[in-house]
Amino acid sequence: MPSKFPKSYLALDEETPFLEPATSFGIVRAWLKHGKEDATATFDLLVREMPKIRNFLVFTGLEEMVQTILNWRYSEKYVKILEEWGYLDRSTKKFLKNFKFTGSLYAMPEGSVFFQGEPVVKIVAPIAQAALLYNFLVNALCTNTIFSSKCIRVRLAAEGKQLVTGAIRGHAMESMIKYMRGAYITGFDFMLAPVFSEKYGVRFPRPFKGMHHHFVKSFSSELESMSAIAKVFPNEANLILDTYDMKSGIENALRVCREMKKKKKGIGAVFIDSGDLAKWARYVRNRLDQAGFHKVRIMLASDLNEWKIRDLIRKKVPFDGCMLVTEPITSADAPILEAVYKVAQIEEEGIVRPTMKFSPKKMSLPGDKQVYRIFKDGKMQKDTIGLDKEYIAGKKLLVPIIKNGRLVYQLPTLETIRDYTAAQVTRLPEQLKSLAMYRYPVSISSGLKCLVRVVASEHL
Repeated sequence: MPSKFPKSYLALDEETPFLEPATSFGIVRAWLKHGKEDATATFDLLVREMPKIRNFLVFTGLEEMVQTILNWRYSEKYVKILEEWGYLDRSTKKFLKNFKFTGSLYAMPEGSVFFQGEPVVKIVAPIAQAALLYNFLVNALCTNTIFSSKCIRVRLAAEGKQLVTGAIRGHAMESMIKYMRGAYITGFDFMLAPVFSEKYGVRFPRPFKGMHHHFVKSFSSELESMSAIAKVFPNEANLILDTYDMKSGIENALRVCREMKKKKKGIGAVFIDSGDLAKWARYVRNRLDQAGFHKVRIMLASDLNEWKIRDLIRKKVPFDGCMLVTEPITSADAPILEAVYKVAQIEEEGIVRPTMKFSPKKMSLPGDKQVYRIFKDGKMQKDTIGLDKEYIAGKKLLVPIIKNGRLVYQLPTLETIRDYTAAQVTRLPEQLKSLAMYRYPVSISSGLKCLVRVVASEHL
């Protein structure tokens, strides 16, 4: 049978539940066959180890998780494929056809700072329901948190400089959108792609009016191109300087500035996209100031990341903002999160059985857990992973989001998440804000350690 072209190369909503391996549906069939449909499982979603080059992570993706889970359905055409492959029987097909999430979801609020081993999401649900969310939850955590955790480092390094970004060089269209969401949450100032603005209802007060090298080259001269864009966007145009030669580029920009000044107008900024950024920013700032155009801003690009931005600021380079694409949209220095979704407890007929994995370096923790955070002088001091009913000092970080299949939490706007994230960052110890590596203390409670020994005695 010949293959066909897909209707879309983007993932469709109805396809999400079927990104789970087909073997998972066979497991559901076995559970139903052996009467485990009423067993309640507690699963933890967490990052097992911190990336070596991250001091902390910023949790994003909760909104996606909640909206998707509450609308989780199995379409007939994909169920038919599973049946053809031999994974389903009549009872499993009925289960999928009538699927509706009836469990509970607890999570850290979106924008929360978290660390290795800490459950950021906890699912308590009938075991078959909980297990079928495996791939989706892990991927939703990774594909959102990777970006927000990279972007917050850039935001901290930039020390208030304007940050502009867009959707280019990402690994997929979906990842580009998630990247822009994470960038906005962590304080970036402008997203160039209008799809982000429409999708999330975000309106920017001062849209970035830039030009491209191909615009410059479409005119017979650089000066002509600069003049053309400045006339279209008076007081807002950003003139790119390095298409041909930086020195002639700034001289042409100055001619445009003088031309616009005669009309009592101006330009917004000049843009340096290559070469020795520190050298050229100083040169350009000097030429602008000499000509009396002190208010014209300087924007920098050229594969910038948090390290390069930090170095520019340390060298007191005169610039006002940055354009970032490749490094943050790929999280080039840490593109992997070792996220896992592990069953921690099963309850059947009123009997609670904590469970864990003992594999070296992959051990999971048993029981119904909570994360507790202690603050000192307004700053995060230490976290403890403990049992939910254990008395432990500190603020409980996991809050109820869905209870028995119903949303009990007001999902915040992106602006609210952005403000919450900024507040979280102010409570970080200074060492964590640094690009130097520092490990925040996360401990295991005495009660949880005791439970680990109990479970180990039953299996080892």
